[in-house]
Amino acid sequence: MEENIVAIAEVLNDAEEKQLISEAVKLWLDDLKNLAYDVEDILDKISTEMLRRKPKEKQRAGTSKVRSLIPKVKLLQFSMNSEIKEITQRLQEISKQKDELSLIYIGTTTTKKAWRRPPSSYVLSGVPFVGRDDDKAKILELLSRDEPATVNYDVVAIVGMPGVGKTTLAQVLVKETNDTMIQFNSKVWISVSDDFNLVRGCFAYCSILPNYYYFAEKQLILLWMAEGLLQLPEEGKEMEDIGGDYFAELLSRSLFQKSSKANSLYRMHDLVGDFARWAAGELCFRLEDKPNGTCSSKTRHISYTSGNYDGIKKFEAISKFNFDKLEAFSEVKRLRTFLPLPLSDDPHNYLPSQYMKYLDLSYSLIVNFPESTSKLYSLQTLILGSCSKLKALPANMKNLTNVRYLSNLNLLSLQGMPPQLSQLTNLQTLTNFVLGKSGESSVREIGPMLLLRGTLRLSRLENAIDVEDARQTDLISKEGLNTLQLE
Repeated sequence: MEENIVAIAEVLNDAEEKQLISEAVKLWLDDLKNLAYDVEDILDKISTEMLRRKPKEKQRAGTSKVRSLIPKVKLLQFSMNSEIKEITQRLQEISKQKDELSLIYIGTTTTKKAWRRPPSSYVLSGVPFVGRDDDKAKILELLSRDEPATVNYDVVAIVGMPGVGKTTLAQVLVKETNDTMIQFNSKVWISVSDDFNLVRGCFAYCSILPNYYYFAEKQLILLWMAEGLLQLPEEGKEMEDIGGDYFAELLSRSLFQKSSKANSLYRMHDLVGDFARWAAGELCFRLEDKPNGTCSSKTRHISYTSGNYDGIKKFEAISKFNFDKLEAFSEVKRLRTFLPLPLSDDPHNYLPSQYMKYLDLSYSLIVNFPESTSKLYSLQTLILGSCSKLKALPANMKNLTNVRYLSNLNLLSLQGMPPQLSQLTNLQTLTNFVLGKSGESSVREIGPMLLLRGTLRLSRLENAIDVEDARQTDLISKEGLNTLQLE
């Protein structure tokens, strides 16, 4: 297996370039991405099982604990043997196909250094353009070809050494007013360097966002984190900081645009969104694009624009006719991201798989969480904004030790926080800690949460009954907090 992985890694740079002109190479890369996801699923399965046992192990002691674990370990090992065998066979087939596609080793062009925008060519403003007429004519000829395509846009790559005039040539073509260019209603040019391999996965993931959708930087960073697209941070930096660097790079390349309505919001140009969807392939699915639910079994991320009268019927086509013909949406085992879904009062049948890492239930009609929610051990982000009928968070939320971001603002019916929330020591954002009555959900639970940052609201303080609880919050040690709101 190791030899196959090394052999495939050596030709990835060649494949990344050739996928622009070869559909076969693009499909080969998509198969490789899907295989990588399946490998991650196996690792997640092991990690989830270990996290599932962890709360129970604390209640056991001595040899009885060891003996009780042995049968489960063997059972897990046995159930995964067939999956690992299948992965190995697929890897061998993909390695064989690389030779059939004539992929070669061309060396690495990536770097771990932070990208900095190089000086751009002169921006044209009434200045005559000379010396590139032949190149200009060739590109216009490529754009004018009427050939069958699976997408409704054309992309032409201009590749060359720095300083030869690529940016200038792109600007000239976009401003061209001849018959070839007039036929395009929208035109855009993008500057992409070799170092873009640092942030390509993050960009492709943005294909899950609908057109004309305005998003916040924090929202996108949390999605990237859940997907594992961010490199491990250097000492002294958190994953959120790395995500901020990635976002700044994509913004500097004009892949994101600032909103004219709010400085804190961004969007992608329609053509940039189309480019992201091309890069993502079948991994990301938007219900608006395929209202009949014809998504692939390879799909890992689903989004849709919610409406006032959406119901579960809207999603039955996805689960019934796809995803290996599973009959219920809750059985979509490989789904990693789903945002957002207005749920009914009883969400028992609709909550996602235990491998979910990002869950946004904002503005849903959910009242209570089923007990199974406490088994989402891989969950990193839980967004519950404006769930006006929600009365309580998962009772055993203490088990979700991987949660880093909990947004629970505007939960008008929430009666208090669940017990032992202090075990969520990875929590970095907690928008609102609601004190319960009769000493339930004591504010001292935030004491061990040393990584909290940003804004923290402590509400219903009238329910506090012990002065010592306030001392135990240890707010002075939470250096990342910049705003504290008391209600």
